[in-house]
Amino acid sequence: MSLAHFLDGDINRSETHAPAIRRGIYAMHNKRLEGLRNNPGGEWVPADIEITASQYAMKFRKVTGTHEVFTHPSVPNCVAIPLKKKIRAIHVRAFVEMVDRMEALDR
Repeated sequence: MSLAHFLDGDINRSETHAPAIRRGIYAMHNKRLEGLRNNPGGEWVPADIEITASQYAMKFRKVTGTHEVFTHPSVPNCVAIPLKKKIRAIHVRAFVEMVDRMEALDR
């Protein structure tokens, strides 16, 4: 479509571009979550967990300590991830389990 059509209002930008952008974001975060699920012992950093948590509307806090804590109102427990040491598979599995519980409650 031409720029003139766009400026005349013939094209609603939010309708034409937003779904493609959303699909890309969801696909990307699903890939990251699947990566966490398939390789919990991988070389994960706290930023990988933070990005996935923010896409699931989880709250996380970094207090001046050694761990970062992830919570969500729909899940009764929380998950703590170490900030300075290697993230072990048990931490990743607990995080993925929390996401799975949230998705099960949404259904």
